[in-house]
This record gives sequence, C-alpha cells and structure tokens, in this order.
Amino acid sequence: MAGLFISGVTAFPLQSELHWLLSMLESLPLRQTAETIHLLPWIARVYHALSETNGQYPFLAYGTDWLAFAHLVLAVLFIGPYRDLATQTTTLISNCLSEVGLALASPRSLDESCEVVNFISLGSNGWADATSTSLPSNPVVSRQ
Repeated sequence: MAGLFISGVTAFPLQSELHWLLSMLESLPLRQTAETIHLLPWIARVYHALSETNGQYPFLAYGTDWLAFAHLVLAVLFIGPYRDLATQTTTLISNCLSEVGLALASPRSLDESCEVVNFISLGSNGWADATSTSLPSNPVVSRQ
C-alpha cells in the first residue's frame, strides 16, 4: 500500500521533481559522479523533454494525473485485504498480479515495479497461514 501511495503521490509533480533532481545532480558534490555514470545527461534530457511537452501540450499531463489517481485508488483497495487477509485474498492477488503484469509490459516499469514489492509482502505477511486458519470449513465435510 505504501508503494502504491508513494507512486501515486509522486506522479503528480513530475516536472518539479525532475527539476529538483537535476539541481541536486548539478551540485558540486554529485556532479562528477552523475556525469561519470551518465545519469546527469539523461535526467537533463528527460527534464527538458517533459518541460517542452508540458509547455506545448499541457493536456498530456492528464495521463499522468490519471495514472497517479489509479495508484491511489489501488492503495485504498488494498486496505480491505490488509485488514482481513483471509477473506480478501482473491482481491489482493488479482490486484498484485495485474500491477506486476503492467509493470513488466510498460516502459514505466521502474515506477510501477513497487507493486512487485507489494506482492512479495503478501507472502511475508503469512498469507498461507492466514488463509489456512481463518477460512470457514466446508459444512458438508465437517458432518462426516
């Protein structure tokens, strides 16, 4: 949920965030390293492309706004499975798998790969134990 929330909130101010990151990378302590690993030119190129796109075609930002909103909605959808994992596992697994599939198919996979962490945390939170002990037993089987 935290990964979805952070991905959603940080997708709104992309141009501001890139400007801040570019300023940080251009500072003296980081500049040499950022240039050596070719991070600075890449971030500068992305920032300038986003700035030009936002300047000429501001309506394209609605796409990232909806992407951000979708991340926030999915974070809210995970509240139910988080509170009652045993009865909500189908919802949780389908949400995780759909996001993992999108992360693998999308060029924005770095941003969306946070959902892989959500899926891994499903196993670390004891999903198998929760479902095996909390699900009601089959009444037909219990009568025998």
